[in-house]
Amino acid sequence: MGILGDVDIRVKDGGLGRVASGADVLGVVGVGSVARSTVALLSSFDDVKAKVGDGPLRDFLEGVYSQIVVPCYARVLPGSTVGTIGSVNVGASNVGVGGLAAAGSPANRYRIKVSIISSGGLNAATFQVSKNGIWGEVTTVPTSGAYLIEGTGITLTFTSGTPDANQLSFAKGDRFTFDTTAPAATNGELLAGVDDLTKQSVIYRHIAVAGVTAAAFWAAFALRLKTLTQKHQWTWGSAGLRNRGAEESTDAYITALTGTERGSVVSKRLMVCASWIDVVDIEGYQAERNAHGKLIGRIFQNGVATSPGWTRLGNLPGVEGLLYEVSPAHIKKLSDAGYAVCRYYDGKKGVYVAGSDLMTEATSDFDTSVRIEVMNKACRMVRDAQFPYLKQGFDVLSDGRVPELSQVIAAGEQALDVMIRDKEISSGRIMLPESQNILATKRISEEIIIVPRGQMDEIRATIQFENPRR
Repeated sequence: MGILGDVDIRVKDGGLGRVASGADVLGVVGVGSVARSTVALLSSFDDVKAKVGDGPLRDFLEGVYSQIVVPCYARVLPGSTVGTIGSVNVGASNVGVGGLAAAGSPANRYRIKVSIISSGGLNAATFQVSKNGIWGEVTTVPTSGAYLIEGTGITLTFTSGTPDANQLSFAKGDRFTFDTTAPAATNGELLAGVDDLTKQSVIYRHIAVAGVTAAAFWAAFALRLKTLTQKHQWTWGSAGLRNRGAEESTDAYITALTGTERGSVVSKRLMVCASWIDVVDIEGYQAERNAHGKLIGRIFQNGVATSPGWTRLGNLPGVEGLLYEVSPAHIKKLSDAGYAVCRYYDGKKGVYVAGSDLMTEATSDFDTSVRIEVMNKACRMVRDAQFPYLKQGFDVLSDGRVPELSQVIAAGEQALDVMIRDKEISSGRIMLPESQNILATKRISEEIIIVPRGQMDEIRATIQFENPRR
């Protein structure tokens, strides 16, 4: 409830009896190489390249824009935790005695390969760089040995070594490889970015935080999302979590995510995506990414009442497979812990959304993104419909009844009827008694009842032959 009078709606959880507009706007926060001090408006992936650059936010938005064009307000952060460059690995079959070093502040998570195309030394040999599977142009090794990989923040330094008369600094076919990590923002920086988004005069269907996050951030983000409802901003949020460590087994990884790293966060407005995927993106890059962006893109493809896991929607585009050899048992364990996950279906090609679970209790009405999205839309629509009646005068009969309150009921139910027509809810009604002490309180109380649409998560059947002549 706000400080000033308004149409306040309190969402009740538990009515299903479960046992033990301009609303299609996306808000995003994350690290990009084109850091900005203000919120940027994006309307295409070309805008992402120009206004976000490279980085975790770019990768998240690629997942969205690979499926749908959506208006997006983005808070691009520079990231106070710089990316790191791993050790340069020398190809086992290298012939040249020259070396390669890499330095700088990587803009994103990269897999870099450097291949010698023609033999020679500095200012003679030629090479080619592959960034996440895309090979660049053939270039001559500079006289200085220094070469900046454009847009990445990484500088290569070639050293000629000390070849004898029968040796080369760099021989055709020599290869060098290394990996980098992406820059990151602190929890405080990410939350400040969320605050910047919500200061805009925009109603967000969803707010996503790109990059790797953990339980401490989820708890703070969930509180922010809950607080927004007091400002009549009914929305929900999502985030992604870490990838598996290099020396970590899949069993240990899943156990950590569902155990100590899960934390005690409980929120009907927060989704955390736990699946990591091998993806070929819309620019041709092959990379390992959290499925977060793909999942939000699938959600925005559809109305609020459509599950992103609906099999008729097909598999996720550009996704080659799930990483870390996760089994159905692993996926179920993650889902049971309240994470959103992806899955395979036996005999079907590609990766599908298993569920868009929210971080709620087992008995919550709001177990998936569909439930909270439907409720958010109902709150927005009823408020908009009833808003014109604030401060209106109403006749009060001698027995205290206020028959004209039927106008308020009708306005709200017309909004619900639109959702019924659009197959977003099964039914809805508003209960507003005529006998209300409007003279003393200047306030009325109503109850909004919604029956959501059902969803079938599995089919169980028996099959047998029949002899019609028997």
